[in-house]
Amino acid sequence: GLTSPSGDCLAGYYCKRGSEDMNPAVITVTGGPCPKGHFCVAGTANPRECLAGFYNPVTEASSCLPCPGGYFCPKASISYENNDCPRGHYCPPETQYGTQYPCPNGTYLNHTNANSSSQCTLCPPGHYCQQSGLPEPNGLCLSG
Repeated sequence: GLTSPSGDCLAGYYCKRGSEDMNPAVITVTGGPCPKGHFCVAGTANPRECLAGFYNPVTEASSCLPCPGGYFCPKASISYENNDCPRGHYCPPETQYGTQYPCPNGTYLNHTNANSSSQCTLCPPGHYCQQSGLPEPNGLCLSG
């Protein structure tokens, strides 16, 4: 057997003490392919979770992908597809959670998957939009 390591674990894999392979094909106590929602740079001993705002849909990845606009990605995401940006909010690329970017006071947004504040709509005449993050105006203004 080896008395010292012969090299780093390859990118896309993780290797703990005692690993005999630079790219272990199956997960064992000494390592394996990097799992979905994680990334493994060369020499990784433990898979690292994708940061919030990023995702990874495949195994054996050495990096995570930026979450696209219109969606949000919590940490360790394997997909963005079920994380639609909610009504009243917009999600530029790398958004971490759905309510991170509310439309400002005086505006509303009545659809999902917005990716820019320019998609927030000004409150129409005769209506009021009292707080941020509204999916529709609060109501009609009082006469007078």
